Amino acid sequence: MGDVKVLHFIPSLKSAAGPGLSDYKVPLLTCMAGKADVTVVTCDAGKAGMAGCSTVELGRWRRRCGFRKILTEAAPDVVHIHACWNRAAATLFKECGSLHVPTVLTLDHGLDSWHAMRNCWLRKLPMWLMFQRGMLERAGAMHFVTAQERDRFMRLGRHPRLKAVESLNARTAVIGAFNITGGVTVEDMADGLLALYGKVADSAPFFRMTSDERLAEDRLLAISLEGGLGRGVSGGDKALLESLGVKSWRRILIHAYDEGVYDCIKDAVGRSCAESPGVDVENIDRFDMNAANGAGGRAVSESRAAVRLKSDAALPDFERGLCVMLCTLILKVRRACARRSDFVRLYKMLRFNEYDEALVNVKMRSLGLGGDSARMLQILKERYGLGEGFMFADPLDDKGTAELRKKLFKSGIQ
Repeated sequence: MGDVKVLHFIPSLKSAAGPGLSDYKVPLLTCMAGKADVTVVTCDAGKAGMAGCSTVELGRWRRRCGFRKILTEAAPDVVHIHACWNRAAATLFKECGSLHVPTVLTLDHGLDSWHAMRNCWLRKLPMWLMFQRGMLERAGAMHFVTAQERDRFMRLGRHPRLKAVESLNARTAVIGAFNITGGVTVEDMADGLLALYGKVADSAPFFRMTSDERLAEDRLLAISLEGGLGRGVSGGDKALLESLGVKSWRRILIHAYDEGVYDCIKDAVGRSCAESPGVDVENIDRFDMNAANGAGGRAVSESRAAVRLKSDAALPDFERGLCVMLCTLILKVRRACARRSDFVRLYKMLRFNEYDEALVNVKMRSLGLGGDSARMLQILKERYGLGEGFMFADPLDDKGTAELRKKLFKSGIQ
């Protein structure tokens, strides 16, 4: 992953530059600056100097506004937080979450028993409950400098003194610090961390996509869906696709693969004669970010509403299948486990089949899902190009539709 933009947060560069376990950081970041665009944010710069790095020192007040401004201006691919039990780090982590910037945490043995139990009741326990545990659970990846530190973390429960039934975060990597690990050079450590940043960024590509990239994915899906009708590709679509770079295509293809529409995108690329890079999406090293979605999808398929519809003999086969599809998609969206492939299947059912529109409309209204169905039709109209002549009801664009758009965006779908 070339031309990576990474922002490092180190609470005190002055302390990190002194003797101790963390004295690897200054040489590491100096080396990394020759391979990537590195910005270092700190609350105490001292006299530590790092050639090639852009260093920003934040004062004590208005840190939240300062972090947001820095994140907006630097636009990093990944934020690497080198801190544990630190309120400023928690503020930055929260801002990264609100801006959907992936994070990597390095604790430097901050969770070891001797450290975690020091001033536990007065300081560490309140911090643990307020922010530290949440940071560990939601971080894009945990970086450990020794395998022993990682093993201790994997046994850590919901309290520092309790053993885990399940790890707080399975997205972990051990990249040894060159100052304590034999055979590891500063170059090796820098390369290992850059590979980790690429893995974290590739694991959740949607929020790193620009508005043009998201529009391009929409247009590619529309080209594929309309391809069977013999329609050509517009000049505007060709210009949009030709403006995409290698990194843009990589994000689009990875997201399309995650959303189950990769074949549609590749078909549209062929129809539009666009040049996309040969990205082997299936073999890209990434973290699994969709485990919870699978469980949510299974729960939806077993819901009482879906079972009741499947056993409704009063409906013809196709109309019953369409109602089940609509009901299931509505529930999936509510539980944040829908995928773009679900919308594509619904589009194809509505666009390429003859069915009793009035019967489907009456059935969805009787289930109390008439409004939700009409909002889904509005999304299909906007994002997939479905004409109103193929809809069983008038599309609805109201406050509920606006909330639906926000939910689909927050879920990383579209």
